[in-house]
Amino acid sequence: MILEIRDLEKRFGGLVAVNKVSLSVAEGTTHAIIGPNGAGKTTLFNNISSIIPADSGQVVWRGERIERLPPQKVSAKGISRTFQNIRLFGYMSVFDNVLTGTHNQYKSFVWAAVSHNARYRREDKEGRAFVMDILEKVGLVDKREEYARNLSYGEQRKLEIARALAARPQLLLLDEPAAGMNTAETEEFDRFIRELRREGLTLLLIEHDMKLVMSLADKITVLDYGSKIAEGTAAEIQNDERVIEAYLGKRRV
Repeated sequence: MILEIRDLEKRFGGLVAVNKVSLSVAEGTTHAIIGPNGAGKTTLFNNISSIIPADSGQVVWRGERIERLPPQKVSAKGISRTFQNIRLFGYMSVFDNVLTGTHNQYKSFVWAAVSHNARYRREDKEGRAFVMDILEKVGLVDKREEYARNLSYGEQRKLEIARALAARPQLLLLDEPAAGMNTAETEEFDRFIRELRREGLTLLLIEHDMKLVMSLADKITVLDYGSKIAEGTAAEIQNDERVIEAYLGKRRV
């Protein structure tokens, strides 16, 4: 397993946002986390990425515990993420937004960047070519000079994913990536995720679009009130009475 979550718990005062949650993510798969609003899904992502450390439990990355590492070191291990609320640099170009995601790839020291020596120039050239490849992949290469704030909501979602990909992750955490997308954009996103999976990227996603989840996910974990109530394939989840009652609505008889 590329990622293992063991008995993770996070409390905010008397509220238990994540309640002893355990799950495993297999390398090269798409693993979805679903549940009602307030189920603890984004808090779990924040715990995995160390933006908000868990109170107890373990986050194990390729056999190494990482739950006490700062966020930048978690990212350097090969874990990138997007956010439920888009976080872009509005007055920076599309290209430069993605370029910021490559910062972990540069090996040169600060003085090399200041002096623009040969090593830095080579890294910078390679980094910029890589950014162009990502923008081509997400369909934003023609808008590379646009301010991020001028993009449509769906395009901003794509841009945030592009920036996360710029860090060359092994695991990509996507927090409601299809939110705000129209039908055509969602279908395009479905194809995009499938391409990432063919390239070997492991994906862990939170998503409310159940059609998209059932189409993409190899495995689904269901949270309710911070606790894991079910886990399995799409077919198994669709027929789980606890899921039907807690998330999909009670079955009519």
